[in-house]
Amino acid sequence: MKKNLILLNFAFIFSFCMAQNFNPIESEFSLNKTEKIELNEDFVLEREFYVSKISDSVFEKINGKSFKKNCTFPRENLRILHILHKNLSGQTLEGELICNEKIAEILLKIFKELYVSDYPIEKIRLIDEYDADDEKSMADNNSSCFNFRFINFTKKCQNTVPDLRLT
Repeated sequence: MKKNLILLNFAFIFSFCMAQNFNPIESEFSLNKTEKIELNEDFVLEREFYVSKISDSVFEKINGKSFKKNCTFPRENLRILHILHKNLSGQTLEGELICNEKIAEILLKIFKELYVSDYPIEKIRLIDEYDADDEKSMADNNSSCFNFRFINFTKKCQNTVPDLRLT
């Protein structure tokens, strides 16, 4: 009986598809097509804007650069944000920045709003792509966040609460 119901259900779905001239092989949603499918904006925002802990592979990139060997700020308190942004030409680009976990969700919401509002941000790359050099990063019009360092000739952190700021 169960087998007959399954076959009947399959036959109904197949008949419906044929009546609608729907061919799943040639469908616009077929995986074989290379056309870009427009996605629901909410889906894109949820999929492309997220916060993660610092993985070992990311830590390899930042260790010795923005995360100096004498860094007093624990890795466990850092988060990496993956976001979308629009550059000055209106092109959508992916970006990443590392920040204090205390502000990660707030920053994510802010960057979502900026993206939806078409607010242009030229670049959002890890400061480590500039060897943790703020001057090089700013000269390239890059936005970043985490870059641990002491005030020159002291053992005092450059800011009192590490990485509650953007540059």
